[in-house]
Amino acid sequence: MDASSCSTYGVIAIDIVQDYIYEKHVGLVQSVTRGQTSDLEALAQLIEYASSFSPYDGYRFIQNVGASVTGHNRGSAAISEVLIQSGIGNLEYDRRYINVLETGQLLQTGYAITFQDPGAGGNQAHHFWFYVQVGYESGLLLGEIGNIFHETFLAKNRVGMSKEDLALGSEGVRLGYYLRQRSIQPISTGNYIRETLKPGSNASQYWEKQWKPIDRPPLIISPN
Repeated sequence: MDASSCSTYGVIAIDIVQDYIYEKHVGLVQSVTRGQTSDLEALAQLIEYASSFSPYDGYRFIQNVGASVTGHNRGSAAISEVLIQSGIGNLEYDRRYINVLETGQLLQTGYAITFQDPGAGGNQAHHFWFYVQVGYESGLLLGEIGNIFHETFLAKNRVGMSKEDLALGSEGVRLGYYLRQRSIQPISTGNYIRETLKPGSNASQYWEKQWKPIDRPPLIISPN
């Protein structure tokens, strides 16, 4: 439940909540492995569970999910990621995320093909939620710029770089921005994810149209 009005609300209470979400995360990964559900549905259920602890606190909600899905549970996810990747300072990923990397992540079954990474990636829950955090913390414009940069010249060895990841990242930034603006509340986010990332969704159709080659008449060369 929303703990923000409790006298014990603070670091310890938040740490316990994030442990609960981590345990739910692990259980959902196991359900996907057994073929009981898809990765997309598991992500939606994880989000719904996390939102039950802070249904109207967008910032705490995305940080609580981030603890086990992206490894970022405080501050700026974008800055933290840069510092961790560069080795500057003593920052590390959250211990829950490190455990998830060892035991298994949510991947990309159930997503529209438009949002499935055809390359070496596939950890789409991580990719999507990272950009939810970026969109919430940095806004729509900076979030989209960061997404484009990451999927172009900032990609490490071009591994995991794809137009599908670009589309998924953009949808994540948009959701983060909506949460920041309170046009979407945490309690509604699980179903929003289902409807946005599923096959045949308006979002998937939009991105398919962006990539469709321009129809041109065939070039006819006269034999003379």
